[in-house]
Amino acid sequence: MAKGVAFQEYSPLAHAGRVLDLWERTLGNAYPVTPRVFLCRAGGHTGYEAGDGLVAMEGDTLLGFGLAEIDRHALGAGTTGHVAVLLVDPQRQRQNIGCRLLEGIEKRLRAAGCNRVCVAGNPMRFWTGLPEALPAARAFFLRQGYAVTGASPDMVHPLGSYAMEPRYRERLDAAGVRVVSATLDDTGPMLAFQTREFAGWRRNLLVMLAAGDVDNILLVKHGEEIIGTITAFTPQSRFRNANLVWERIHGADMGGYGAVGMAEAWRGKGLGAAMSQAAALHVQSRGATCCYIDWVGPREFYEKLG
Repeated sequence: MAKGVAFQEYSPLAHAGRVLDLWERTLGNAYPVTPRVFLCRAGGHTGYEAGDGLVAMEGDTLLGFGLAEIDRHALGAGTTGHVAVLLVDPQRQRQNIGCRLLEGIEKRLRAAGCNRVCVAGNPMRFWTGLPEALPAARAFFLRQGYAVTGASPDMVHPLGSYAMEPRYRERLDAAGVRVVSATLDDTGPMLAFQTREFAGWRRNLLVMLAAGDVDNILLVKHGEEIIGTITAFTPQSRFRNANLVWERIHGADMGGYGAVGMAEAWRGKGLGAAMSQAAALHVQSRGATCCYIDWVGPREFYEKLG
């Protein structure tokens, strides 16, 4: 059992290095992370507040780590909180440490006003969902009363010889639209478009603007009218989105894109694949050797793109 183990508030300054060591011992073979990926999610983003993390200590030895993520901008009826990370030293598992950490996370979420909790899938996520490659973790959460509600695949494509298929270029030309990088002059119309068409993604654009990654926001324009947006992530991106988390697996020169959205009035014209290919070419042009997309919805759509 967890006798002699103390549970206390996580401090990024005091504990981050030891948590990274714990991560390496626990998940280093399957899901290794770089310090910059970990630190910007475990105390280095604007949504984090002191008390969102919890550590299990035995003297000076860190045995466990739990991290809650709460979207405090969206708190209200039906708010979902997230178990972002739950780690226990492999030599000390099945000693009630994980259960105590999870209880602490759930308590934190309830106190913040959340009435539902999900494992992973949080805005500043490592994983889209609970990985199938971690069967012990899946079994643990099932024992705690959690349920598997669906599959959320991530997908990856090498970019070495990637090129836009002629038929997709023809679709863009036939519709009279082009895919371009945003500039600061586009900020007002771009945010107005996002608020009108995809309000849930507006915050993503604001984070990228604040990070100085405006040129990685791609706009689909018909004349000067914005009719679509895509967020792209390159090896140079200042904002390390979920598309860039697994850089120790795929390499520091990985890229990706997400939040592919076309105005309702322009849907059904076959432009989605074309704008997606344009996004892959954008990250390729910035030196990315692979393109990673996370939380894929229409899997078949992206399979057609390779």
